[in-house]
Amino acid sequence: MTDGRRMFMKKNDVARLADGAIVGSLLTMAQAAANLHRIGVSLPQLGKILSLNACRMLGVADRYGSLAPGEKALLTVLDEDFSTRI
Repeated sequence: MTDGRRMFMKKNDVARLADGAIVGSLLTMAQAAANLHRIGVSLPQLGKILSLNACRMLGVADRYGSLAPGEKALLTVLDEDFSTRI
């Protein structure tokens, strides 16, 4: 992928410029959830961390981020390994 000026490379789940400088992470939300759960974060805490807090940061917590009457429910079902199945 390119930003119009430099080439990005994927190496070990890290996005890098052609010169090797780190420009970001390629970690998925499911991988982040699995990592947090592995270090002891509970499932209810994960729900808040990965949904409500993110929606607060984006300024949409009045409509998204929790399961409550009147709010839109956008759900992803994960298995015990935090993987999605189609």
